[in-house]
Amino acid sequence: IYTLSLHDALPIFGDHMKKNMKYALAAAAMLSAPLANATLMQVEATGTIYSGYDSSNALGSGVGNLNGQTITSTWTFDTDNLPSDYYGGSYTNTAYYQDNSDWITSTISVSGGGNTFNEDTLIDDAIHDSDYLYLEDNQYGRDRYQIYSYSYDNSPYEYFYNYAYIYEYIDDIVQGLAADQTFDWTDNDNSDYGYGYFQLYETNPYEYTYGSYNISHMSASVVTAVPEPSTLALFCLGLAGLYRADRKSVV
Repeated sequence: IYTLSLHDALPIFGDHMKKNMKYALAAAAMLSAPLANATLMQVEATGTIYSGYDSSNALGSGVGNLNGQTITSTWTFDTDNLPSDYYGGSYTNTAYYQDNSDWITSTISVSGGGNTFNEDTLIDDAIHDSDYLYLEDNQYGRDRYQIYSYSYDNSPYEYFYNYAYIYEYIDDIVQGLAADQTFDWTDNDNSDYGYGYFQLYETNPYEYTYGSYNISHMSASVVTAVPEPSTLALFCLGLAGLYRADRKSVV
C-alpha cells in the first residue's frame, strides 16, 4: 500500500493550484494560533425612579415629574482601555479602575419616553471626562460593584453623569477584582441594596434632567470578544510576506 503524501501530490497540480494551497495552509496555521482578544463589556441596571424631573422633554416622556417610571441605564467599556488600579493592587479585596478619560460610555432611557440619552451624543465635545469602576470582593463582609461615567464641557457649560452601585452581604456576586467579570443580580432580600442616579445639565438651550432610582436588577455581561487590531495586522503582514517571498522565487 502506497500512501500519497502532500509533498508527492503537489507536482500533480499546476503552479497556480500549488500557490493557492500554500496560502490556504499558511492562513489555517495562523488562524489556529491563539488570538489576543479585547473584551467589550456592558453593564445594565433597571429600576424605578422615586425622585426625578425632566425640564425639556429630553427623555421623550414630557416635561415634568419622572417619578414612578422604569429606567434602564447601560455602561459600556472595552477592556483594552481599562486604566490601571488606582490602588496599585495594594488591597486584596478592593480595586478602583479610574481615569480622566472617556473609557466608559453610558446611556439612559425611561419607560414613558421614546428618547435615549447617549453620553457621547449629549456631550460630543467634552473637555473633561472622569470614569471609574469600583469593586469590593468580601470587603467588610460585603460585595460592592459600582460604575460611574462623567463628561463635562464649558462651551457651552454642560455636563452629564450617570452612576449605579449595588451592595450584597449574602450572595457572592463579585468574584475577584477582574473588570471583565460577569454577574446577574436581582434585589430579592433585605441584604441587597442597589441605587442609581443620573443628571444632565445644559445652559444653551437650558436643560436640567435628573433622576434617583432604586435598582431592581443589575448585570454585567460580555457583549463580544474580538481580535485585537495588532493581531489582525500581524496576520495580514504574514500573508503579505508569503506572497512577496513567492513573487521573488518566481523572478
